[in-house]
Amino acid sequence: MTIAQWHANLYGLGEILDPGQTRKALKATYDINFKPSSRDHYNTWRTYALNDEATMNICAWPDDTTKPAFPVIYASEEMHGFAYAAAIHMIQAGLVDEGMTIIKAIRKKYEGHNRNPWNEIECGSNYARSMAAYSLLNAFSGFSFDIPNQTIGFDPIVPKTGQFSCFWSLDSAWGSFEMTEDGAELKVAYGRLSISKVTLSFEVSSLRTNEREIKFSQKDNQVCFEEMNLTAGQSLQMLRS
Repeated sequence: MTIAQWHANLYGLGEILDPGQTRKALKATYDINFKPSSRDHYNTWRTYALNDEATMNICAWPDDTTKPAFPVIYASEEMHGFAYAAAIHMIQAGLVDEGMTIIKAIRKKYEGHNRNPWNEIECGSNYARSMAAYSLLNAFSGFSFDIPNQTIGFDPIVPKTGQFSCFWSLDSAWGSFEMTEDGAELKVAYGRLSISKVTLSFEVSSLRTNEREIKFSQKDNQVCFEEMNLTAGQSLQMLRS
C-alpha cells in the first residue's frame, strides 16, 4: 500500500496517505521482514540470499501469529527491486538507519568476490527493477524539478557535518549541487539549464552567477529571479542569510 506514497514523494505530489500511519507501517515492515541472516528463515523459492547474508523478505509474519498454509507466491525470498523501494521509502519517512541497513545488505551480496557488482540478479540477469536504487539519490538530496515553470529544488538530508553534495540530471543538462554551512552552489557540467526559481531549505542573502550579482526575491523556501540560462561550466551561488 505505501508504495503509492513512495511514488508520490518522487513525483512531488506530497502526502497522499497519513504520514504517521505510513511511518508505522514502514517500521513494522523493517522489524518483521528484514532478516539479519538467511539461516534464520525457511525459503522454498529462488535463492537471492544465502547462508549468513541478510535478506528483506517479500512477505513475513510476526512470530506470535499463524502463517497461512499456502502463503503468497515468492513470500520467503528477497527481490532487490522491492527491497530498494521499501528501504528508500523508509529513508524518506525519516527511518534513515533502517533504510540504509537494507541498502548495505543488498550491496554486500555484490562485492565482486561473491557476485557480479554490476548485475543484481532478480528474475534473470540485469533485471530492471533494481534500478529503483536510483531513487536513493532523490531521497537524500530532496531533488525536485518543474520544467514548465523553470523550477529546480533541493532539500537534502544533511549529515552532522552540515555539508552535502550530489549529482542531478534533467532532460537538457546535468551537473552537481553542493551545500555547506555558508550556502549552496548549483553547477552545470553539461548542456543548458533554463531556470527562474530555486527551492531551498534556507533563507538566501545573496545570489550570483560566475559573472554577476542577481536580483531576487524569496517567499518561504522559493528563490525567484528573472529567467537565466546556465551552460556547461557555469554555476549559481546562493549564500545563507
